Amino acid sequence: MTTPAVKPAAKRAADPRWRLAMGMIPVLVGVLIYRLATSMPLTPEEAPPAGPVGAEVVVLTITQPDAPAVEKEIPWSAGQTVADATRLAADTEWRGEGEMALLESLGGVPNQGADGLNWQFEVNGKYATAGAGAIRLEPGDRVLWKLAPYE
Repeated sequence: MTTPAVKPAAKRAADPRWRLAMGMIPVLVGVLIYRLATSMPLTPEEAPPAGPVGAEVVVLTITQPDAPAVEKEIPWSAGQTVADATRLAADTEWRGEGEMALLESLGGVPNQGADGLNWQFEVNGKYATAGAGAIRLEPGDRVLWKLAPYE
């Protein structure tokens, strides 16, 4: 007596590894759908969107490695500089005054010198080309302070 030939599809269905692989597909699809639905940020250092926020405030964001970004809305006033807004947003230490003011410490975290991490800033997504005391802000501007190595 001969045994009937087993079809390849029937062999696969009986294999426990095949069943495990087929059972994982709905799980993976569910994880993908959950991830897309929650839209969680991938990194804590995401930069704030460039451009004005459109109100009588300026938005100041502070980022540093291994810490969540801190964002604060600061009331805008005529003639306000990046240094002025930063003083209102956090505990700061400065060297110099006016247009020559240099941020030495922000939120208790000091600059580390030429080979370390140092406080640098952007206004509306553009890297600063002058000191924090020299750049005047407009309503809706966004300031990003980041602790990073010099670029």
